[in-house]
Amino acid sequence: MEVISVAFIVNDNNEILALKRSDLKKSKPGKWHVLSGKVESGENPLECVIREIKEELGIDFLTELVSEFTYIDTQEDGQWETHLFLLKYIKGTVLLNVENSAYQWVSKKELLEMDIIPSVIEDLKHIVI
Repeated sequence: MEVISVAFIVNDNNEILALKRSDLKKSKPGKWHVLSGKVESGENPLECVIREIKEELGIDFLTELVSEFTYIDTQEDGQWETHLFLLKYIKGTVLLNVENSAYQWVSKKELLEMDIIPSVIEDLKHIVI
């Protein structure tokens, strides 16, 4: 079973940072999601989130951990040990890498109305925003 980390990053207005997957991605191109990644060998789930923030949002993008939750997520394409993190945005400019083509700060309601990947809907059931 793969282990993944998912980060819901919220700003002072309680808006969530939504990322749009690049059209060049093999899996779910053009769909909206939140920061996530597979936990690599030798790192723990929080270290994974920190690495993904640096890779996908920029080295100067700073957050603070608010809460975390772990659950087993079963979707039609597999099962994952999912570590959810709620992070408070502190400061920094979003500098997207090639994995994402756009970003928006949106309410939880707005996020659910976007063309999002299905796992985000499941993740939102397990975290209070």
